[in-house]
This record gives sequence, C-alpha cells and structure tokens, in this order.
Amino acid sequence: MSPILRIKLSRVVTVVTFWIVAAALLALIEHGVLGDTGYYPSTGNPYDPGRGLVMNSLMGALGGLLLGLTEVFWLGGRLRALSLGRKLATKTGFYLLSIVVLVCFGALISNSLRLGVPLWSSESLAAVYTLVADFAFASIVLYFGVVSVGTLFLLDISETLGQGVLKNFMLGTYHRPLEEERVFMFLDLKSSTSVAEELGHVRYFAFLNDFFKDLTEPILATHGVIYQYVGDEIVISWTPHEGLKGDRCIRCFFECRTAIESRASYYRHVYGVVPAFRAGMHIGRATVGEVGSMKKEIVFSGDALNTCARIQSLCKEHEKDLLVSGELADALTEAGGEVAGENMGEVSLRGRRRPVRLVAIAT
Repeated sequence: MSPILRIKLSRVVTVVTFWIVAAALLALIEHGVLGDTGYYPSTGNPYDPGRGLVMNSLMGALGGLLLGLTEVFWLGGRLRALSLGRKLATKTGFYLLSIVVLVCFGALISNSLRLGVPLWSSESLAAVYTLVADFAFASIVLYFGVVSVGTLFLLDISETLGQGVLKNFMLGTYHRPLEEERVFMFLDLKSSTSVAEELGHVRYFAFLNDFFKDLTEPILATHGVIYQYVGDEIVISWTPHEGLKGDRCIRCFFECRTAIESRASYYRHVYGVVPAFRAGMHIGRATVGEVGSMKKEIVFSGDALNTCARIQSLCKEHEKDLLVSGELADALTEAGGEVAGENMGEVSLRGRRRPVRLVAIAT
C-alpha cells in the first residue's frame, strides 16, 4: 500500500470511529431519557435500547464511511481554494442532505425488521413518514449535522497542523521533550530573491504555494514528514527506518525534481519561470517537544538541524544541488543502499566544533 493511500485510509478510519462513538452516544442519551418506557412518546413506536444501540452504531459506521470516503477521496480536494468558513458551510449543507437520506434509509430498515415486512412496504414507509413529520427527526438531523461540522473541523485542523501533529498533541507524545534520531532535509528554492522581484509579492506567494503543493505528493510517497515551511524553504523529516530504507530520503529529492519537471509548462505559462532548488541532508539526534503557551507547536531542536541547515547553505558555494553529510552517506550504505556521490572532503561549519564530511550526490 502506498504511503499516500495509507494516510487517506487512516483519515477515513478516524471519521468512521468518530461517527460510531457519536451514534452510540446518541443511543445512550436516548436511553437515559426514555429509560424503561418501551416506546417512543412522539411516534408510539416500540423502543428497545439494545436494538437502538446496535442500529445507531451500524448507521454511524455507514454514515462515517460514506462521509469519510467522500471527503477524503473526492469533495475535500475540490474545495481547497475556499476559506475554512466557506468550506465548512458548503460541505455541511451537502452532508446534511446526505444525513436526511441516510436517517430515512436507516429508519426504513429498522421498521422493516421490527414489523417483519418488506423494506418498501406501505407499513415501513408509513412509519418513516411518521418519524420525518415529528420533531424527533429534526433533532436527529441537527445532532448529526453538528457531528458533521465537528468531523470536518477535525479533518481541516489535522491537515493544517500537519501529519500526525494533532494525534501527538492529543496523546501527549511530546508533552515532555524526547530525544530522537532523525533524517532531515532542508530544501531551498534557487534564486528566490530575483524571482520574487520579477513576480511581485502576491504572485510570488502564489508561485511558492504551487511549488510546495507540487512537492507534497513525492514527499509523502517517500514516507517523509513535512516539518516546516520557512520562507522559500521546506524542512522534511524521516525516522531512520523510513528514510534509509530503499534510499527513500535521497529518492525524495529526485522525485520532487521529477514532479516539478512534469509541471514545467504550467509554471512557464503562469509565472514565466520554473522552480529550481537545492537541498542539504543530515542524520542525527534532535530534541522534540511541545513549545509555547498561547500558540503551541511541536518543534525539533539541536545540532542535527543546525548542521543540516549549514550543509544546505554550502550547496551554492560548491555549485551542487544535493549535499549530504558523511554520517548520512554511511548510514545509507549500512542500510544496504547504493549512494552514488562525490566525496567533497571535510568542511568546518559555523557553530560546530568538529568538521563534517560532505558528499555531493550525482544529480
């Protein structure tokens, strides 16, 4: 399974789980209100708490699956240009209509089983009509409308924060700082100052946005995590297991280049210039944890990032597009990879006592 498909399916599973919990909670609230009455006061239909919990959970799973698949694989990507408020309003209207259909269908199934009659019989349809005409129906639709807004908000916030960040915040993974070994790539746009002067601030921002969007898929495809956007630079991270396997961290650079080359005609037509970039890479230990109070982030710090940034800054001086540290080149070789590169010797980096061996990867 590709990393991109895995990420999308995990989002669908999150939605389904959220909806099952919400539907089960509605059944428990219903039981708390009705208790042992044995019937719904509004419609007179028999009430069975056990069957209600099962039916609610099944319909929640179905509703969550339909919403998750629709949102992740179709509708979500079509409305990216809209603001968060407009996206929520548009999607909520669409999903509310879907909820009405789903609740009616669920009631039809439930009444068919309860009455022991065919699904589309007059008795089943009459029971559904009785439900729809009652305020109870409006309250159910309103409840799941709120659940839909919550689901969409959760997905959008998760996407805004970045891969796994919301989960880590909720689980408290980095509430206390931890030290982890990571592979880092600092990827920087070439000639950014001259391009910005030529395009102007607004068009340059759109240019950067397109550039970062086009890099997203190859980064995810090579199991990378987008850590930060810093001006015209993007910082990517891997765990050693994910980054070293199959030379993924190195392949990421070339797949990013291929992605931009495939869109070269678009960039020439819209901006008159095709993005070009350089990158520096390093492996080392970094401290990761939550910082801030009014605005929280999960950040990495330490020598590994500083070294990687310094390596990237040397690309222009050495006229190379991809420089990696000797530590990373050795780690890739130990992991069974074949790194075709030119040994650049040892260089002294500002802020680092020991010199670093550089390897220029053939591009």
